[in-house]
Amino acid sequence: MGDLKVVVGEKFRSLVHLCPPLYRLCLKTVRDYGKIYYARLDRKYQYREKLRRLKNIKEGESCFIIGNGPSLRPEDLETLYAKGVDSFASNKIYKAFDSTNWRPTYFSVVDWKGIDEQSADNMKVPYLFFSDYYWRKHSVTNPNAYVFYGNRPLDGKLSSYKFSEDIAEQIYMKGSVTYTNFQLAVYLGYKHIYLLGMDNSYAYVMNADGKTVKSGETDNSHFYKDDNPSHIYSEKEAMDNCFVAAKQYADSHGIEIINATRGGKLELFPRVDFESALHEIEMRAIRQS
Repeated sequence: MGDLKVVVGEKFRSLVHLCPPLYRLCLKTVRDYGKIYYARLDRKYQYREKLRRLKNIKEGESCFIIGNGPSLRPEDLETLYAKGVDSFASNKIYKAFDSTNWRPTYFSVVDWKGIDEQSADNMKVPYLFFSDYYWRKHSVTNPNAYVFYGNRPLDGKLSSYKFSEDIAEQIYMKGSVTYTNFQLAVYLGYKHIYLLGMDNSYAYVMNADGKTVKSGETDNSHFYKDDNPSHIYSEKEAMDNCFVAAKQYADSHGIEIINATRGGKLELFPRVDFESALHEIEMRAIRQS
């Protein structure tokens, strides 16, 4: 039943893309209802206050944002675990758990199909962040969960990408869950953000007209085997714009975003190899101690 919902959902999304006014109306409806839903949720659970307590708790520190690209290696995650480096991860990262002792410090999901509720409930990590959109479609009982309001731009233009400075009010969601993780990391105070497993290449991409086509770049979009590769696609323009928007914000606020991915196609950020990134973090910690 779950697979059928994904197939139907993706087909509907593709059809809606063919009519831009209808697409914008759907986005606006989801966004506006989400705001009402979140206000009601906050009155009951005080999520805004809980999120505000996280402001700058990691001020000046370093972290990794983990992507689920084909280049991600369990041994690299094990190294992060051994060295105690903070990390953000998302969606089906739990598929790596059988191969490593590593667990993310922070886990996030924004899309309703990003992870099933059973996996979310059983995930033992310090912080889990869920968008209101995900939350109202799943019954999650994990005690470490935080819920935020996800504000959706109505188009994919770079000028529409905003960067939240108060995640208790909203996080802007567009292009990739990585954009959410950028905003979370900055809000928590991290100043040196390294990327790993951020290949920025997908087996299938959705064009501006809503059609999903094979990219020819790779046969698999993730470090695990996709069950239905044609249903896992990237809205490439939106994803690229989320990286540009994050870089613009970071550059103007004295924050480093450095790509330590092994290969991949994300060349927007300065590159460093994984081992050198760990050395930089160690040296920085020594200087600050």
